[in-house]
Order: sequence, then structure tokens, then C-alpha cells
Amino acid sequence: MKLRNQVISDSVIELDAKEVHTLGPNLRLENCTINSDCTTRSLIASNTEMVGGVFNQRKALKNFQFDRVIFNGVKFTGTFIGCDFGNNSESLPGKALDCDFSQAKVCDSRVFECDPERIGFPVWPRFTIVNPYLARDYVTSQAWPADMGIRMGVYTNNSPRCNAIFGDAEVFAKEYKVDRDALRPLLEKIPGMVIVD
Repeated sequence: MKLRNQVISDSVIELDAKEVHTLGPNLRLENCTINSDCTTRSLIASNTEMVGGVFNQRKALKNFQFDRVIFNGVKFTGTFIGCDFGNNSESLPGKALDCDFSQAKVCDSRVFECDPERIGFPVWPRFTIVNPYLARDYVTSQAWPADMGIRMGVYTNNSPRCNAIFGDAEVFAKEYKVDRDALRPLLEKIPGMVIVD
């Protein structure tokens, strides 16, 4: 499916995994629902604006950069792993404004150039570090279980353009062989940590 040079309102857009889907350029989606089974290789998004609506990622989307998409008031559902929302460079137009991640399964994913107070944060066992670069000194000074310190170092080794990073304590518990509930008090001490029950 190729959607470009148009405004689409109040529609459901189905993106299957069978073909490459192109969103943009010059595409505006208003109060639409995107149901996506795309992989990183089957989704291209450039100079697209999505205002309101829902982006539902039914299969895990891994390592995708939404750096050329402006999301405004969008609710994200489904699974996003290692994805970037917004831009990490002034030369790219991407933004994630007033977006809601409260029903999304997000891990290792970042939000750039946003107002963190206007984000709907994901719920536990997901967690958020707001302005992670400010937590770097604390994170690098702590003793973490297994190799978790390496990952936390990566989380906080971001520029000030990164206003939030999402992690998943369930993923951490499995990878580092630590009880999920034992992780929570360690995470809660990190500056800028947000945990929503």
C-alpha cells in the first residue's frame, strides 16, 4: 500500500506483513486507526503527520525510527522494541507530541523532542526514565545485577534531545535472571524514573 499526497480522516488502515507499505510523503492522517503487522523492512514512513487516532502494532516492531513522522495526540498500542519516536537530529521533522503509550508494550524505545509531562506513560512492568541523560552519573555509579548496568548505561547515554526512554522490567527479569519485583526498588531510585501502576 502506498499512501501519499492526501488527507485521510476517520479511517481504518490495515498494513499487513505481505508487502512493503509506504506512508508519505505529504500524508496527513486525522483520527485514523492503523493496524500494523509490519516489520522494519516492510514499513516506510516519511513526511507523514498523524493527528489523533490509534497506531496499533499487532506484531512486535523492532528498531524502527519514526524520525520523519509527526505524531500529535496519537495512542500507541501493541509492541514496540528499540523504536525511536521523534527526531534525534534538527534536520529531521519527526515529533511525538501529546502521545499516549499507556497501553503499549515498549522496551528500549526513545522519545525525542517532546514535553514529558504530556506523555501517557506505559504501565508497570514497563517503566520510563524522563530526560535519561540526567540520570547517567547515578546509573554508572551503581552495582546492577548481571550485565544490567551495561544496558542502563546505554539508556542514559543519550543527548538532551531524548526526553524519555522506555524499558520493560519483565524483559529485564528474564534476560538478567532477576525477580521482576526485586527490580522495582532498584529502578525507583533512578533520577527521572516514572513507574505507573
